Parts: sequence; structure tokens; C-alpha cells
Amino acid sequence: MSELHDVLRQLVARAGHWTEVRYHARRGRALSVRQNEVVEMASQRTHGVGLRVLVDGTWGFAATSDLTARGLERALERAEGMARALASVKKKRVRLAEGGELARGDYLVPGYEELDAMPLEEKFRVVRESEAQIRASSDRIESASCRYTEAFEDKILVTSDGVDARVRLVRPSMRFNATGADGALRTNGSDAVGGTGAWECLFRNRSADAMIDQAAAGAVDQLAAPDAE
Repeated sequence: MSELHDVLRQLVARAGHWTEVRYHARRGRALSVRQNEVVEMASQRTHGVGLRVLVDGTWGFAATSDLTARGLERALERAEGMARALASVKKKRVRLAEGGELARGDYLVPGYEELDAMPLEEKFRVVRESEAQIRASSDRIESASCRYTEAFEDKILVTSDGVDARVRLVRPSMRFNATGADGALRTNGSDAVGGTGAWECLFRNRSADAMIDQAAAGAVDQLAAPDAE
């Protein structure tokens, strides 16, 4: 990250006009269990840089997933080319506002390292046991599912007027679902939670047991609800 940060700084410094570069990397995972079977175990990684330039009073944009110095240079050239092409038909030139406090430094939200270090097996155990607990909560629950997701994000923002910031955060979430059954009647109940931080942020306000009970009760209680007139 530090090496890429330096490359982005150098790119902006050489640009010769107002330039903004934004790096965003996202690493996500999803675990899902339904009826005691694993129905999802997926991971995904994406990263790229977006560039915005102001040339001749006109905006130009480009994006790339090539993070080499040459790849970033080519993206900058594309953004510059777009701005110059649009400048020929632009009736009103853009002028940037002056002043204001600019972001500088590291903005590291607690919990990233802790959740990353937590074994995947432990997260899966909670998902599996939660799904089983929903099914076991009532003989009127026909099916249940539980899904956990997490997204680790790293961002860098550098501009030619002084913004130089790095952001790191993680967003976990969990969803509990229950399907109630009475003859041909089917009802659904659910509860969910999401947050920014470590595993504990999911259960800071309510326990997993409370959310499981809420999902199951939502499905079962609807079975006894009167028909709408």
C-alpha cells in the first residue's frame, strides 16, 4: 500500500493541472447455510484507480485496474484527452472553489485486523449453528437460512491541492431468515444486522439469540394472524 501511495503522489505531482486519484480495493466473503446445507461460500477481490482532471476548465475522467506506473500514466492521458476533447465544445469553464479544510492522514477504522485474523471456521460455525437454532425454535418452522458477509476496504485519495488520505475499514453483516408453514400457508420472518468494525460490532446492541428469536417469531406469529378483509 505504501509503495502504491507514493506512485499516486508522484503521478499527481507531475500532472501539471488539477488532478484527483482515488484507489479503492475491496475484498469480500459470503457464507450461507440453508436447511443444514452450505449454499454459498464465495470470495471476491476487486481493485482499481479512478482519475479526475481539470484541463482548460473542463473535467476529464478515466479508470484502470492496471496499477503499474505506466498503466496509471496511460489512464491519466485518457482523462486529459477527454477533457481537451470536451473543452472545444464547453460553453462555461469550471472554476474550483478556494479554501476549506482538506483531508490528510490515515483514517483507520478499528476492527479491520481483528476480523481479518478471526478464523473462517469460527464464522462458519456461528452461521451453521444459527441456522440450526432457527429451525429448532418451533415445529412450525419449515425452513431456515443464515447468511454472513464481510467486506474489507482500502482506499487512497490524493489531489493536487493537498488532499492526501488513506482509509481502511471493514463491514460485516449477518441475516437470519425463517419460513413458517401451516398447511398450504407460508410466512416469512427475518432479522439482520450490519456494522463497521470487528465481529463484536454485530452483537453490540442485540445478541444473535435475540435476532434468531425475532426471525422465528416473525414467521410463526404471521401464521396465526387473521386474514386481511
